[in-house]
Amino acid sequence: MSRIKCLKIAAILLCVSPLFAQKPVELARINVDGTNDGITITNPSVCGGGMLEPCSWGPEEKRKQIMTFVLPSSGKDWKSSSLRFTPDKDGQIILALLGPYVMENKKLKRINVLFDNVTVEGSAIKNGDFEAAGKSAAAPQGWELGKTPDGDFARYLPRSRKRGIDGTAAVMVWTGGMAYQLITVKKDVPVTITAMTKMAGADAAGLARLATACDCSICRAPTQSNRFEALRCLDGVLLPWPVRAGPGQMPLAVLD
Repeated sequence: MSRIKCLKIAAILLCVSPLFAQKPVELARINVDGTNDGITITNPSVCGGGMLEPCSWGPEEKRKQIMTFVLPSSGKDWKSSSLRFTPDKDGQIILALLGPYVMENKKLKRINVLFDNVTVEGSAIKNGDFEAAGKSAAAPQGWELGKTPDGDFARYLPRSRKRGIDGTAAVMVWTGGMAYQLITVKKDVPVTITAMTKMAGADAAGLARLATACDCSICRAPTQSNRFEALRCLDGVLLPWPVRAGPGQMPLAVLD
């Protein structure tokens, strides 16, 4: 191949590569973790267009107790997705809402996803529509907002922010900042989780509002001790949290 032709191909690749890099990632993730009670996740399945991400690190027995479900999402409209699994014993499982896993320059890329109307069959979930705020209004009732060591916390967007379906409440999460709660499961009883998701980046005006003061307790009284600040201070209270991409466990700050 001539040198001129090689240079032309290289030039084309330089022009085309940014186009591929800029293609939006429209995915959401739900992680279920039964390691606390030694619950194995069996018969996992996900709605059309979704994928399963089995745990790929740690002891083989623990791997079977963790499953990440990748759900198709949309940057234009709210999308409903479902997943299903069967626990092999009674106990509690951590259900966590996350964004897509994307690495950029060896760091997690922040891609925000909105979640709303999370429902569960075969178990019970607290405040799945996020309408009830916690005591400090910095987090939804029944949910914890956490982060990985190099991440940032998920955000609670109450009804006044009008970010949920039909102007309701929602949570905004990403891979480095998740919303989670414990759900109780029964042996051999299938659990079906359905959630509405939307890529937060599709709402540029909404994201701009997040960077400014709002009517939440954090912006009204940023120096006042509240739930959000307490989460940031609890570096000594850690919950082992499995992240598919790395060896070992990444800690997640939680409230006592």
